[in-house]
Amino acid sequence: MSTTEGISRRQVLKGTAATAVGIGLAKAAVGSTGPAYAATDLVYDVVVVGAGAAGFSAALGVVRQDPRARVVIVDARPTYGGTTYRSGGRLWVPNNADMRAAGLKDPREEAIAYMARLAHPEAYKPRATRFGLQRRHYAQLGAYYDFGADMLDYYRRTKIMPWHAETGVFLPGVADPLGLAGKFAPDYHPELEENVPKAGRSIMPELFDPTGTMASDLGRTTTVGNFGSSVYGPDVIEWLNLAARQAGIDVHLGTRMVDLVMTKTLTGSAVTGIKTMTVVDGGTTLSEPVGYLEVPIGRTYAARRGVIVTAGGFSKNNAKLAASFTGSKALTGGGCAVVSAVGDLTDMAAKYGFMTEHMDQAWFVQNIYEQYKSDPNSTLSPNYLLFQAYWLAGDSMIVVNRRGQRVTNEKANYNDRTRAHFSAENRFLFSVFDKHSYDSFVGLGGQILPIGSSVIGPAKSLPELAGLLAERLKQYPETGGLASDFTAGLAATVQRFNGFARTGVDEDFHRGESSIDVWWHAFCLAFHGYDSSAAPGVGSKDCISSNTDENGTPYPNVTMRPLAGEYYAVILSSGLQDTKGGPAIDELGRILDTNGVPVAGLYGAGNCIASPAGQGYWGAGGTLGPATVFGHIAGRHAARRLSL
Repeated sequence: MSTTEGISRRQVLKGTAATAVGIGLAKAAVGSTGPAYAATDLVYDVVVVGAGAAGFSAALGVVRQDPRARVVIVDARPTYGGTTYRSGGRLWVPNNADMRAAGLKDPREEAIAYMARLAHPEAYKPRATRFGLQRRHYAQLGAYYDFGADMLDYYRRTKIMPWHAETGVFLPGVADPLGLAGKFAPDYHPELEENVPKAGRSIMPELFDPTGTMASDLGRTTTVGNFGSSVYGPDVIEWLNLAARQAGIDVHLGTRMVDLVMTKTLTGSAVTGIKTMTVVDGGTTLSEPVGYLEVPIGRTYAARRGVIVTAGGFSKNNAKLAASFTGSKALTGGGCAVVSAVGDLTDMAAKYGFMTEHMDQAWFVQNIYEQYKSDPNSTLSPNYLLFQAYWLAGDSMIVVNRRGQRVTNEKANYNDRTRAHFSAENRFLFSVFDKHSYDSFVGLGGQILPIGSSVIGPAKSLPELAGLLAERLKQYPETGGLASDFTAGLAATVQRFNGFARTGVDEDFHRGESSIDVWWHAFCLAFHGYDSSAAPGVGSKDCISSNTDENGTPYPNVTMRPLAGEYYAVILSSGLQDTKGGPAIDELGRILDTNGVPVAGLYGAGNCIASPAGQGYWGAGGTLGPATVFGHIAGRHAARRLSL
């Protein structure tokens, strides 16, 4: 058993990497030409597959229920953290303690209704029993509401992961023209009638500080750390990793699960362990310099109480993606998941007969296509931080298809925006903006990047921009180019949008009417609290306050401004963070067979299973929330099983 106390993040990383290498070298000394599996190499009470947030939360759930349980986490990567390490680090959890302390009501049935409407829109009926959902799906959402806040309370109480609800925060001297300081982050659909609180369900960890020498609220007083452009995934992982090590949980890296161990029982069969292969890929949680290299070293892990699989989805397996996302829904970009997200559990589902669902669903996000194409798998750098357009920057900015037509609310959440790509004319879209937006909104996280060559322009007119865009698209024949009526369509679209900007009402897509639209729009303040292009003597204006007409009068809708002057464009494609389809689970995280019966001893959480979120994306942290909560639920349930 390993224990780690009072050490830095670098020491933790270094220590675990050395442990992983040691495991591999010790086993390699056996020297075989093919994997040879012993009946039992290692014996644990619970074996967890995947060292991301779901995996650590599952392991911590086990020892919360039974502190004496012997637990191991195995992961194919040479570093722990998985795709969580690359994330913003939010968890979406209803009725959390900060909401309750603020007096923000989050009634159970209404919260379930909100989740149900987005997760299962084809089944949702607001007045029907269980809102029209299958009993299992309704039970999942109920369990999420019941046990999510409990998990966070436990993490805060034990200091496993100190956290706070996300609010708007600005550095001293940075403008707050919209009065967002101290406001809870809105959900992704605050406009829905089922959404009672509208905000407050997205939480984030405090900065990782195991020494206790930093101010505990430091993460709450930084702009980049807590407003829009923050990346707190590493802090989630480091808090959970440290707690796991202190609890005596083992972590074995470079260890890929290749099969389940199935054992016959009096009532049928049960999962009693896993078979693994030693893997060397040379990558890290930040980049993927080398592909998989499997070393023919087999090992069997026996699990006396259960196996919890929390590995990634299948977004790094092109064949599986092509089979699941077909026709107009075929993805034209890629994702940010680590290279180990190849869908191993879906292979085992086919082999052993597990129920699967949501195989055509993903956590969608638009890609900045040319930035994505420059390094699709982030082999040279953390390119995933650059090519994913989590928000679309600019007020004098629109998104059009190959015919020059607007197709979406440009300020909507990234998951919904990406769904606009799923039609024949929209497979590739184009963000069109002018010099004002280029000067006032350039930054990371949006489509107007300060580096690279993905911005096309400037052009003095819309026809000139159309010509530049058509010429650039010749480099990418897969886009299909522009339609013959693109220039005329774009001119008409800009004219119509400019009218909306002057009146403040977007009659087509209702841009700026929802609080989440304004929240996304204000992310520019992390980079442009002041506008350096303001005229001398006038005084600098931030990216929000600079949205005025020639007389200095603010336009009525802060998210819209007429396009004028020099024009620019960026090519957008459909992408994903990771998939969220796979084996189905029940409300306890148990994986089900094709008859809907739990497979004894087998659990799942995270992107490797069919997410309880279904088609929905409830708010910031809508991925990590279900992953950590159902991992924790599974861990606690597995700990209560009798040892086999």
